[in-house]
Amino acid sequence: AKEKKAEKVELVAKDGTKAKDITQQFILDYCVKNGKVAWLKEQRNAEITYNKYPLSDKPVNEGGRRKQDKTKEPEEAKRHYTFLEIKQHFIKEFYPELIATKAPKKKSFFDLIDEL
Repeated sequence: AKEKKAEKVELVAKDGTKAKDITQQFILDYCVKNGKVAWLKEQRNAEITYNKYPLSDKPVNEGGRRKQDKTKEPEEAKRHYTFLEIKQHFIKEFYPELIATKAPKKKSFFDLIDEL
């Protein structure tokens, strides 16, 4: 017998906003309307450090691109946040109710035995 797939519950904020409604335009409009432009500019200008690996010396197929060589020593580089990262920060900051919470872990069979 096939098991029924658990229905995906879509989280909705108090004002009816869903996570998929949060587009670039939505974030811009929200920040302007609610005086959060400074927050948005902070996100825009924030830089994060990441490990940049040198490109590999292996020959590349025609039209291919050289991949990173993770065996070499990385150098630290800086980059700005991507839109998706800013969107995550936006949801965390202004729509925390859209963040799914994990259900409490069910006790295992062995935990139940230990409690006897």
